[in-house]
Amino acid sequence: MDCKHVFIVDDDVDIRDSFMEALTIEGFSVGSAIHGQDALDQLHAMTTEQLPGCIFLDLKMPIMDGMAFLETVKGDLESSIALIPIVVVSANGSLHNIDLKPAIETLAKPFDLNEIYRLAHHFCGYPVGGFLH
Repeated sequence: MDCKHVFIVDDDVDIRDSFMEALTIEGFSVGSAIHGQDALDQLHAMTTEQLPGCIFLDLKMPIMDGMAFLETVKGDLESSIALIPIVVVSANGSLHNIDLKPAIETLAKPFDLNEIYRLAHHFCGYPVGGFLH
């Protein structure tokens, strides 16, 4: 997995673009998908070396929502995708009451850019040219 690569899954173009811009400025390469099925299709097409170091995943999306994405990943533990740390990003205020496995972190919307940086660096390290906040 490329620890300088982050993947964003969110149907909201403004949020997706904000994530991508912030993480690109921070020195990461960033891929994105507009819903869970799009993400799975893209991730399955990648080699192990191309897989991202972490995924930021929205819960509410059309076609395949974040919960269905998590269930699919959890059901395919043989896949390299199951090894990627997933951060659930949602405006849902009661994330602590939901079983979000295999996600390992949550981030509430609206989010603080410093929290995005912290999580990306925690899971993916500090890319060359990246900044410390």
